Amino acid sequence: MTDRLRALVRWHERDVWQKTAFALMGLYAAVILATFRDYGITADEHHHVRYGSEIARWVGSFFQDRAVFASKNTWLYGGVFDLLCHWVSGVVPLDRYDVNHLCNAMVGWLGVLAAYRIGCLLGGSRAGFLSAICLVLTPRYFGHAFNNPKDIPFAVGYLWSVYYLLRISRAMPDLSRGLIVKTGVAIGLTLGVRIGGVLLWGYLGLCFAVGGLWFWRSEQGMRLVVPFLCIFVLSYLVMVLFWPWAQVHPFTGPWQAMETFSKFSEPHYSLFDGQHIQSTEIPRSYAFRWLGLTLPEFVFVGLIGWLVGQVSRRALALDQGLLLLCALFPIGYAVVSRMPLYDGIRHLLFVMPPLVVLAALGLDVLLSRIPTRQALGVVGILLGFAVYEMIRLHPFESVYFNRVFAGGVARAAERYDSDYWYNSFRQGLRWVESLRQDKKIRLGSFFGPMSLMANPDRVVCVTDPETADLYLGTTRFGQHRSVPGEIVHVVRAGDAPILYVIRPDSSYASDPFFADYPAMYFRRGDVDKLAKRMDVALLNYEKVLAFYRQGVTLGRPINQLYLRIGNSHHHLEHYEEAMEYYQKALALNPRDEAVYNNIGVLHMEQKNYRMARGWVQSALDIHPTYLDAWANMAEVLKVMKDPEGAIGAYREALKVEPESADLHGRLGRLCYQERRFELAIAHFRKAVQYEPTSSATHYNLGLALTGEKSYSEAAASFKKAVAIDGTLFDGYYRLGTVLMYQHL
Repeated sequence: MTDRLRALVRWHERDVWQKTAFALMGLYAAVILATFRDYGITADEHHHVRYGSEIARWVGSFFQDRAVFASKNTWLYGGVFDLLCHWVSGVVPLDRYDVNHLCNAMVGWLGVLAAYRIGCLLGGSRAGFLSAICLVLTPRYFGHAFNNPKDIPFAVGYLWSVYYLLRISRAMPDLSRGLIVKTGVAIGLTLGVRIGGVLLWGYLGLCFAVGGLWFWRSEQGMRLVVPFLCIFVLSYLVMVLFWPWAQVHPFTGPWQAMETFSKFSEPHYSLFDGQHIQSTEIPRSYAFRWLGLTLPEFVFVGLIGWLVGQVSRRALALDQGLLLLCALFPIGYAVVSRMPLYDGIRHLLFVMPPLVVLAALGLDVLLSRIPTRQALGVVGILLGFAVYEMIRLHPFESVYFNRVFAGGVARAAERYDSDYWYNSFRQGLRWVESLRQDKKIRLGSFFGPMSLMANPDRVVCVTDPETADLYLGTTRFGQHRSVPGEIVHVVRAGDAPILYVIRPDSSYASDPFFADYPAMYFRRGDVDKLAKRMDVALLNYEKVLAFYRQGVTLGRPINQLYLRIGNSHHHLEHYEEAMEYYQKALALNPRDEAVYNNIGVLHMEQKNYRMARGWVQSALDIHPTYLDAWANMAEVLKVMKDPEGAIGAYREALKVEPESADLHGRLGRLCYQERRFELAIAHFRKAVQYEPTSSATHYNLGLALTGEKSYSEAAASFKKAVAIDGTLFDGYYRLGTVLMYQHL
């Protein structure tokens, strides 16, 4: 019998629920292929695209290209998904971000397959089908699956790991080699996305500890030690394989990442119950409230059914207890430890699939205990209602709120964060690009990745929204009220407005929609600051501060406002006032490297160089690749007569930005002053390479070449300098001097 015939026989032997589940998986895959281009580029996605490319360069350079560590904290994440997307983009002829979204969605598809496997394992084929369809129809999971490169890969890896742990708990003590390898790989890949996967090591240890005690009397408990160690070591090796930071620091790196993310003192604000709250000060109800608001109604019905089933059995099955632990322990830990959370339920998205599978098992119990026709009707209505909501929201399923506890999306969006992921910009762009215009539309926003989605034949993205033809502003952080003008279009998720298209017009500045909210004044302060109108900027920032004191906030950390007010006083040389506001900002976020750096600069200007060095060093202790801090450290050390230290600091800065003409120029000047002409020449040549139109750089190269007595090359450099700037009289003098030397 051929393999194909055997497959047909096996298909014929499958029951209706298995066949229906396979049909569902095929339909879900078809929906993915039909809709993956509807989803926009999200706020952090471009960082992950760059991270994938940097990991590839890190590996391709035999671990020499350290650009992978130049970001603020991306390197604290594992890179397995980002590297996968990078590889796939080299093969699939699609837009780079569309490739990411397709990969993201297919990983989400694998999560549904894992849910099916768990359902079948714990409750049979009908429970497997219900687990799969319930996860597909969980709107937040469905929506995030298309463009969330952090949380969906982690959630899917977590669910597959739970599946293999459940199989291990059932198979003990006779664990096959294949099961051991699959479990190790699944846990390792999950850790290769985010270090939070260490929870799985805890569950693994618990499984083997319980199994060891259970089989101890039969002298089989010791047989479990080797499989446990094999799974642990294999998962660790898989994690390190895809994580550059762990490759450099295989023992300390993962724990540093875990400590950083578990505390994460950098403040982020979220709209929660009508108030903007800081991530480090969230109430204990935060996680449970978000789950209650964003899980679909059928999950709660299913969880009640699951509880009824467990009570009627008068005992909790060990494997279902493990699944319950995997769903609830992370939430309980977050509540007890007061873990910083923001962006809704995003950081705990991985507990949704286990909860949904438990709910599906509960629905299966209800189908078993209630007459079939009525039960199927109730379950069908519940699932059908979720389908209706998802169709109505598409492509903003990630904004979903249920109707029973949240009152629906439109009502909940007034009191809770909605499109914090900036998914709506693609729909705003499509509307703008559909306008009939003879010329390209100048389009502004505060969302940099918008330019990656725009059609360059229809739109020109500008950095100054006030001068744009149209401005796109999301409702998050009041961006839709930052630039006054005529509202010409609104993008909605269902009935909830989530993005505004505005025609900028300063005459609308007195409109209460803009004037009665601090966002416009915050933006005006930033514009004045860029224009060096620091006194006017300070007045606008103080207006924002007055709003904050009245309880009207932007949803942005007030320490950012304190930092801006401090900067304004700093530039106006109001040093005491600047220090006061810098200290206020630091009190709210003790790990804000920018504040430490600014205080260091303030002390430099007051010639307190020793104190300046200490503050700048504190900035570098927090952010070791902070470019401005390294440059400032070099300047401090130069003044303190430590040229070697200054040269070392400039070299560290160049590791972060190796193509900076300014840094090469500064280092070249320092080397010239130290009469290290050969090194000065090397850096001035780099500066010329990256900024060939700078007369000062050519002039400095000429000076260094003169010091090295390379007169003909020096003459060529001085000629280029005066050719660029004919008023550079010292260049003519130096040119004449080296020409004279050539003839002596």
